[in-house]
Amino acid sequence: QDLMIDHFEEATFQVGDVILPAGSDAHFFVVMEGEVAIVGEAMVAQAGCSALHLKEYAREVVGAGATYGGKAMVENVKTNESESVKTKESVFALSEVRLRKISHEVLSNIFGGPVAEVLRWNEIKKVLSDVFL
Repeated sequence: QDLMIDHFEEATFQVGDVILPAGSDAHFFVVMEGEVAIVGEAMVAQAGCSALHLKEYAREVVGAGATYGGKAMVENVKTNESESVKTKESVFALSEVRLRKISHEVLSNIFGGPVAEVLRWNEIKKVLSDVFL
């Protein structure tokens, strides 16, 4: 647990900054301060760069204490070793934002394999221990 926490990076962003563009390597992050907009790839062109418009076109707005990217960490699997997991949405700062983030690649390296596979094996171990203990 501490090993994973030690690998989170802190980052800050200003209003309108792109935190994570669609098509970039997947990240999991925790919003420490501020508010971010999750905008689908198709809506980014319509939203423009105004924080007001981004909020209107956002699929979701998350604030301090919220997380983003967990689903990508678990569900997305690389098609081969040379490719990395990519995001399908863009994330923008709606205010001054401070967050902690970790990439899919770093998380997979910490777990020693694909995140989904590690979680699946842990579930199997739990079920087996419940049955036999």
